[in-house]
Amino acid sequence: MNAGGWPFPARPEPVGLPRLLGVLARMVLGAMLLVLPAALSGCALAHPPRADLADHPRIVTVDRAVPVACFAREDLPVAPNPVGAQLNGEARHDAAILASALLAERAARDRAMALLGSCVK
Repeated sequence: MNAGGWPFPARPEPVGLPRLLGVLARMVLGAMLLVLPAALSGCALAHPPRADLADHPRIVTVDRAVPVACFAREDLPVAPNPVGAQLNGEARHDAAILASALLAERAARDRAMALLGSCVK
């Protein structure tokens, strides 16, 4: 309630529809104050094309990594054959097969690491 006082006389607070319209008017005004500067600043940022750049294309140089072959495809080690079909469930039999498969995998890995080591600067 407006207490009033000199020079403003006291007046009662609006109730019902007039109060609702006052609240809505303040909300719309506040929204306009927030949105309007943002909308107008977008128009201010649009620059027309410069006359001196319109005739000449802009050239930009971009560096990027390019893969370079440092060994031939034939030098790549071949992956050893899978041994799952040779296993039968007997520990002694399977251990020998798995040991030989492990040695073949390690040899292929060592050959691949040697090839990759020759490519590293």
